[in-house]
Amino acid sequence: MLPPLSVPNPTLKLTDIAAVAQIAKRHSIQLAVDNTFLTPILERPLELGADISILSTTKYIDGHNATVDGSIATRDERLLDRLRLIRKTIGTTQAPFEAWLTLQGMKTLPARLRLHCEGAAKTASWLEDHPAPERVHYPGLDTFPQKALTEKQQSSPGAKLSFELKAGTEAAIRALNCVKLCSRAESLGGLETLITHPSSTTHADLDPDLRRGLGISDGLIRLSVGLEAPEDILADLEQAFAVTG
Repeated sequence: MLPPLSVPNPTLKLTDIAAVAQIAKRHSIQLAVDNTFLTPILERPLELGADISILSTTKYIDGHNATVDGSIATRDERLLDRLRLIRKTIGTTQAPFEAWLTLQGMKTLPARLRLHCEGAAKTASWLEDHPAPERVHYPGLDTFPQKALTEKQQSSPGAKLSFELKAGTEAAIRALNCVKLCSRAESLGGLETLITHPSSTTHADLDPDLRRGLGISDGLIRLSVGLEAPEDILADLEQAFAVTG
């Protein structure tokens, strides 16, 4: 089985799932896709040719930072039998209350994602027009190198973006320390806008040269856009950028 494909975190560089699925099938390799960032609302890996779709339901599916869990979906009945045996044998299932909370979150998933994505698109456009960022990574921008692939395999660019400031790494750290509405945290997909510094948090364990080779500069900032009013998110970023000089 190939390692799970996903929207790379935090650069958002995409993989052509249908193309990789064709190659995998020619070599009788099963393809898994981590669809946590987009969920089945915005992308359907099984319809694109993947054999398995994996989700961290902790993120958008739950949507309220209330549970920790995940899911595996496949159309392969033999694989489903194996997964059911593993689940039955080692008990990898949610407790009833956590399962209920997850189901409650799922009921509002389409509505939440619409607002998440609208807010992310407005934020990305504002950042691209702002003089402080050097570059903005968001699949919905015309300047995103893979915008055509985004439109081919997703119904929306999603609600995650990242950017780098012209003033450099120290300025990025100062900006992160000055946000008031956005919360500094590593997770994503909840109601709140979360901002983080990948090179010192989510990707701190990677060798610095490897990080930079993956496009994760020391000044990169990742944003998971929440459900706050977009103008409030932009105002918070504006006042944080002001301290960078």
